[in-house]
Amino acid sequence: MEFTKWDLKIFLSMTLLLMLISFVFPAVGFSNADVNTTDIPEFNVTQGTLDFVQIGEPLDVNRPTEGTLRYVDNQDVYQDNRRIWLEGNSNDGFEVTLTNNGSINDPAASLFLNEYSGGSFNQSASTEMENTTEFDSLSLNGYVISFTNVTYENVGQANMTMTADWEVEETPGGASFVSGIPIIGGGLEAVAKVIGGIGAVITWIGNIIIGVFLNIGVTARNVGVVVYNIVTFFTGIGWWFIVRYASVVSAAPTSYVQVFLTLPSLVWSFEFGKIIIIIREQIPVF
Repeated sequence: MEFTKWDLKIFLSMTLLLMLISFVFPAVGFSNADVNTTDIPEFNVTQGTLDFVQIGEPLDVNRPTEGTLRYVDNQDVYQDNRRIWLEGNSNDGFEVTLTNNGSINDPAASLFLNEYSGGSFNQSASTEMENTTEFDSLSLNGYVISFTNVTYENVGQANMTMTADWEVEETPGGASFVSGIPIIGGGLEAVAKVIGGIGAVITWIGNIIIGVFLNIGVTARNVGVVVYNIVTFFTGIGWWFIVRYASVVSAAPTSYVQVFLTLPSLVWSFEFGKIIIIIREQIPVF
């Protein structure tokens, strides 16, 4: 069975005709009860649906161990890459920064390793470098940071740019890159930090997996609810037409008028039944 464009035209025209008769005929004495627009079923596709589970942002579980600092003279701190946090933040943490200790005509790359504690600046170590062949390092509270490959671009211009490569040689947990392995890298404090970071990663991954499965369930339920809302709406609007139009027909002044008014409802009922049958045929039977 197919629902053609002619069926759609007939169904829509009969729907409008029935609605027009239901509203107009009571006003001319064919029915005692006036139509109240609040009695007409309303369609709300989101009624009864659930909100999706919000999956948190990825945890910042690991700071970079190497990179390139970039200073541009006519930009602010947040616009270039002159500041990198090795650990924590301005409350308690360590950072490396690149600043210009000269002018745009005679720049001098100043590199800092800064420590913050208790919400304020605590102490720092600094050095100045001039060219790409120079190598230097800074040490502070267990951190050892090496710097190399300093370059200058656009000297004398407003956008004078300096860059410097940096790398973590040692951390408070222990020396060299093997400090990432807690048994090799250092003491109990380092082990605790690594275990805590691993635990945070596992928790975050678990939350993501749970959130994905919950959202799959929410999606499936919401699809079912939306389908139910659609079926309920069409069923409700069909029942409203039947009841309301039946009252109009029964209040007709003569029998031949009742017959005349019954014909549009019969055509509409046929098309409506055809829609229901087609919908039923599309639902798989398990």
